[in-house]
Amino acid sequence: MRRRTLAAAGSLAAGALVAGSAVTLAALDGSHVSAAEVTAATGHRPARPGDLDGDGRRELILPNGGGAGVGGHSGRIIVVPTGPHGPLPAQANGYTRGSLGLPTQPDSSESYGDVATSADFDGDGYADLAVSTWARDEKVSGAVVVYGGPKGLTNRYVNLRGPVVGQLVAADFDGDGKQDLVAVDRDVSTDGYFYYRMYAHLGAAAVKPAVVRVTKSVEEDEWLRATAADFNGDGKADLALTFDSWVDEGPRKAGFGEVRYGSAKGLGAAKRFGTTWPYGQLAAGDVNGDHRADLVVRKYTGRAAGQIAVLYGGKSGLGKPVAFSKDTPGVPGAGAKGDEFGASLAVGDVNGDGLADVAVGSPGTVIGKARSTGAVSVLYGTRKGLTGKGARSVNLSVAGMPGPVREGDGFGGAVALQDLNGDGKADLVVGADGRAYPHHSDVYGALYFLPGGKGGPLIKGMTWISPFTLRVKHNPELGSGIVR
Repeated sequence: MRRRTLAAAGSLAAGALVAGSAVTLAALDGSHVSAAEVTAATGHRPARPGDLDGDGRRELILPNGGGAGVGGHSGRIIVVPTGPHGPLPAQANGYTRGSLGLPTQPDSSESYGDVATSADFDGDGYADLAVSTWARDEKVSGAVVVYGGPKGLTNRYVNLRGPVVGQLVAADFDGDGKQDLVAVDRDVSTDGYFYYRMYAHLGAAAVKPAVVRVTKSVEEDEWLRATAADFNGDGKADLALTFDSWVDEGPRKAGFGEVRYGSAKGLGAAKRFGTTWPYGQLAAGDVNGDHRADLVVRKYTGRAAGQIAVLYGGKSGLGKPVAFSKDTPGVPGAGAKGDEFGASLAVGDVNGDGLADVAVGSPGTVIGKARSTGAVSVLYGTRKGLTGKGARSVNLSVAGMPGPVREGDGFGGAVALQDLNGDGKADLVVGADGRAYPHHSDVYGALYFLPGGKGGPLIKGMTWISPFTLRVKHNPELGSGIVR
């Protein structure tokens, strides 16, 4: 995205999220303040991410910042309830700033819901939602935390003012059993640097953030991405970041990856894990079952076929990258220029063997003669690490999927691995933001839910979510993002 210059004094914005998979959560559950201790202190067991109503099953949450004109307000969050068979799109609700009772401005002056993340910040047994927000006068810019309750999202909230947020990440970085929030810059500050803000011990009230400088801006098109997990097994989450910079409409200028390890005093100094090759997307989970999270990062390959890299966690932190692609033995298909393998990533235990698996989106994949139709590959975790053996590939031409394939579908532009049906296995959710509908020229996008199973994601039991099945007012923009 083209950068904007913002006032340095006021804030530095957003980041990504901690994983929602049971495997990644298990890596974080080893903190020196256990969930049981939090329960004893508060009378509630903290909810897992996405469980807004505290019923033990997470909801499917969709950012929809482009929903202009919805109820007189720009942008919204769409919450899709779930049941034993997965998402219930006919019961979905769209939440704007106005419907939640938040301060509002005219459509042209505000945006809400471009990015979000979920955690139980106040430890009351209901997951909460941190959402990006922006206003032209910056009075409500930054992020807002909307708290959950027995019926889901409530009108209880906290404003965290600052510049425009690019991503949000929730995790316990100091091991005290309470969730912290990191907001990473979307745009460069007026001093020429990118920053993130750390809101420690957020709880039920606004706190003063620590502002941390990440890197100097070098070009026009640049961004930060982030995720969090416990890579060294010390019971404290660590923050991983990637930075990309491109000459406007030209070649790549710079890129790197770094990790900041958690401690009782919070996040430490940055340690680079790669220069030039880390490329945007990243996700984390325990792929090899050693109780330390592993980091999965998209690799920059220029014009060649896409690749990802796995950096295994260890006692001293992240190890060296191990590359995977469609040309890895066992992975279906073949790598091709422009396939965008790694454009989206998610980590979770799809087959229920206790080891995290990796879903890799490649929305540029050609199916037949249709370009950029897209596909998703699922690679499985083993005690020896990630493997291509037995990997699965899903696309809209597979029997049982709601085709036909069309050029520009972009299947795999977004992926998530979340247990939405409550059976203990991560389910695969795939976005296709370019999916078009005949006779409806202004309607785009779709989501596909495939339940997890012993053999991986199952076509049987698949739920197709379109703007028509979702049944929320005003056409939603689907498929470009999923709150993890």
